[in-house]
Formats: sequence, structure tokens, C-alpha cells
Amino acid sequence: MITINFALKKPGRDRSPVKTGFIGVVVSILLIGVFGALFSYLLSEAEVAEKMRDSKREFFDDLKEKVGEAADLEAMAKGVQAQLIKVAQLRRSKRGPVRLLDDIANALPARAWLTELSQKENSLKMTGQALDNPTISEFMVKLNASKLVRSVELKESRQEDREGVRIQAFTLAVDLIAAGKR
Repeated sequence: MITINFALKKPGRDRSPVKTGFIGVVVSILLIGVFGALFSYLLSEAEVAEKMRDSKREFFDDLKEKVGEAADLEAMAKGVQAQLIKVAQLRRSKRGPVRLLDDIANALPARAWLTELSQKENSLKMTGQALDNPTISEFMVKLNASKLVRSVELKESRQEDREGVRIQAFTLAVDLIAAGKR
């Protein structure tokens, strides 16, 4: 014989609705606790990650600022280097009258002065005055050391009175090295 159970009750499992409700409440409380703990853990991890992100962002911003400063310094260094190259080129190309006048000015002692300077091709005539003959000699030696001068010759030296002070008037003939021939 076949029996059909219309009560939807399984044989051997007779549970009361109170027990079932209690188990449901306990399981719900456990699930709420587990999800609450998980939520709290994830929230603290999110805060830690946010703090790390903020500190890395600050570090990145500082780094960008330092990179900008380094780029500015590098640009400034390139500008200074370009200016130094231009100065070196100007010094190398310094020739002719500028170089010659510079050599004359550097060779002229403090106790001597020039009154006239004239050039014809590779010859230079200098007229000047000095306090004594050794000063004229010093000027000639220093002038002869110039790379632009081939030789220096004393053409005339005479003593003159100037407002009660005796000075030596002199005339020098300077033979110059031709431009481009050193």
C-alpha cells in the first residue's frame, strides 16, 4: 500500500516553530556579527590604504617640485655654460688692436705713461714719459714678452723738466708680428 503525506512533514523531523525561529535568530545574529567584523576590518583597511595614498601623493608632489627645481637648475647651468663658451670664443678671437692695446696696458708700469701711439703696418711708434730709466727698461722687457711683438727698440730717451720735476721722455719703435703669423 502507498501512503501520501499531504502535511509536508518529513518523517522523523518534528521541529517546533519556536526552535526553528530561535535557530534563525541565532544564525542571523552570527551572520550580522561576522559581516559587522568583516565590515569593520575592511573599513580599517580602507583607512590605512587612504592614509598610504595621501602620504604617497605628498611624496609624489614633493618629488615633482624637486624635479622642477632640478630642471630649472639644469636650464640655468646650460645657460651659464653657453655664456662661458661665448666668452671663451671671444677670448680666442681677440686679435689685432684690442689684443695689442691690452698687452701694452698690461706692460706699462705705474710710474710711466704714454703720450702718443701710432701704427704703420707692422711698426708701432710709442712716445711717453717715465720717472726714470729703469721704468722705461721694465716697460720694454714686459712689452717684448707679448706674443704680438717681435722686437722693441729704444729710439730716444731724454731728460725733461716738468714743473720742477725731472722726468725721462722716451720714444720706442716696436716691430709687430703680422696678423695671423705667430
